Amino acid sequence: MEKHCDCDLHLYKRTFDATEQFITVLDNMMCIKTANKAFLDLIHEEEIEKIYNTPYWEIPLWSHSYDVQNRIMFAIEEIYLGSEVKFETTYSTPDDEVRYVEFTIKPIFDENGEIDLLAAMGYDVTNVKSAESELERKERELEIFFNAGLDGYLIRRLEKPLKLDYSNLKDMFELTYPYEKVSKYNESFVYLTQVAPENYNGYDLFDNPNIHTSREALKEYFPDFVTKGNKKFEKNFVLNDGTKRYLEFTSVAIINNGYYAGAFYIVKDITSNKEYEEKLFNLANFDMLTSISNRRYFISQVEQIMESDDFSEATICTFDIDNFKSVNDNYGHDIGDIALADIAKLMNDKLEGIGIVARMGGEEFSAFLNCRLNDAGDMIDDLLNAVRNIKIELNDHCISLKFTISGGMARVKKGDKLDKFLKKADTALYDAKHQGRDRYCIAKEDMDEI
Repeated sequence: MEKHCDCDLHLYKRTFDATEQFITVLDNMMCIKTANKAFLDLIHEEEIEKIYNTPYWEIPLWSHSYDVQNRIMFAIEEIYLGSEVKFETTYSTPDDEVRYVEFTIKPIFDENGEIDLLAAMGYDVTNVKSAESELERKERELEIFFNAGLDGYLIRRLEKPLKLDYSNLKDMFELTYPYEKVSKYNESFVYLTQVAPENYNGYDLFDNPNIHTSREALKEYFPDFVTKGNKKFEKNFVLNDGTKRYLEFTSVAIINNGYYAGAFYIVKDITSNKEYEEKLFNLANFDMLTSISNRRYFISQVEQIMESDDFSEATICTFDIDNFKSVNDNYGHDIGDIALADIAKLMNDKLEGIGIVARMGGEEFSAFLNCRLNDAGDMIDDLLNAVRNIKIELNDHCISLKFTISGGMARVKKGDKLDKFLKKADTALYDAKHQGRDRYCIAKEDMDEI
């Protein structure tokens, strides 16, 4: 029997020497009978005789670990109960590099089905371990990034990816978007959108009033979203404390090999950017004292309205506060500024609904009204009367100041030049001044309109 085993062992060794696995053949007492070249190199032995009949658990390879030694010592019991035995260990190369090895001990049966020998096979799993470690590191970093970032993140997925029909993407929207379900989100997404997680599935997400987007609009941008891979859009809403929040959404399509699997949403708080843009816009386009349009913005808005296809006719008005210089001279510019702000607000309240009101400079104002000339008279009469009722109390002087304005009006037709109809209205304004102030006049060229 021993001779038969030696022949078998010699055959095993010749076969096993061809592999890079670390292979050892053991008897039923867990003692080494033979080992391949890879295993001998691993333990820095040249001949099998040096370790022949050595208990497997006494190999120096795992002398650093009592747990591994005990695992090997009691492995025979598990093997006879029908289990494989697996364990991992490490070793150092001559260059002091730490390598990982995974071992499995399996039974070898004789012709009678009895356990004759044991085969211990080792695999260098250093690369696998490194890859797993790197993957775990990246997953940890991604988790930290996902949960600790200021931006909001939401992932929605289909239960089963759907093959995309690029020739009919709008119809595919109905087969995908309503069935997306939340897969993952971070707390920043909840905070920024003020939308509860139970509303993240299907249509519920953008049906929410805070970030509402019509289903038709979602359907319209779905083809671009799929073909370009992402889509950006902005939303804003008012918080409970009355402040406004602006959000930028970036939706990224999750597509693998032509199959649509869902979407990844990134939401950024762009409130400070929007507030800064709004501040710059206001500084460039609105009068700081009165908060109504300045001359430049007024002209650009009027030109834009007149260039539109549906424009046909309007009314231009120019106004001047009567005897305003004497107010500044007698009571100071602070009182003059109060008067300018009050009268500008009154003009804006009375006329904003049908046109644009602007401070053109000093005490001069203009209004571009989207109505015919003969329909504007009653509104201007109402404005002049409201200005007469403005009073500014001067406690230091024990008096109250009253104000009046004069105005000029002219007709504006399609194709008219802005400088010409402004000059017509200014001429009518001068006529009103010459006639005693506190009134308006219509440009002489347009009198036939009344």
